[in-house]
Amino acid sequence: MYVLIVNDAVAEYPYSIDKLRRDNPNVSFPVDLTTTVLRKFGVYTVTPADAPVAEDFEDVVEVNPAKDGVRWRQAFEVRARQDTTPSEAFDRLRERRLNAVKQLRDVREEQTALTPFGLIDTNERSAKRLNALQSTAVAALVTGTPWQTISWTLADNTEVVVDSPQKGLQLTGAVMVSLNALHVRAKALKAEINAVAFDPKDPKASLAALRAIDINAGWDK
Repeated sequence: MYVLIVNDAVAEYPYSIDKLRRDNPNVSFPVDLTTTVLRKFGVYTVTPADAPVAEDFEDVVEVNPAKDGVRWRQAFEVRARQDTTPSEAFDRLRERRLNAVKQLRDVREEQTALTPFGLIDTNERSAKRLNALQSTAVAALVTGTPWQTISWTLADNTEVVVDSPQKGLQLTGAVMVSLNALHVRAKALKAEINAVAFDPKDPKASLAALRAIDINAGWDK
């Protein structure tokens, strides 16, 4: 990237070697232009710089390079967007965070349940088997039907011997307790997110407060 400098001020940016040749048709430039030659014509290389991070209600705009000693450095400005207010950006971020919590809950709910018996699969197929186990255990207790011992395979491929209807209900009940804990955690996170208030005097701090909530923590407990 190049910039054309006249009287120590930016005259044209961006600038190019082709433009330099067109602007000086009577000058025979060598194929490879050195820094010394370029500076004689007021052409400087622009040192790249990292663009600042903008909020949802801001745009990052590249402006004319800024002088940095004997160099010219790429420069940016953060400007307010015309189509989004800070309050709207805050509301959108809050909604995204709430949806992210729901997705985390749903994904975990359809994977495994952490129980005293171990990790139990809770995908759709396993959920049907758990419902069947619960129904069979309840029926056995009500009717006195003899119980047939079964081996329940856990997520880590180990087994739990279910040798009574009571144990069957203990296993399914433990799964329900674990899944309910996911909903409790999600509810707590949503409450924490909703408790963050928007401060019109410091919208960036309000957005930062929403982002600071660690929605990935606490699920395994």
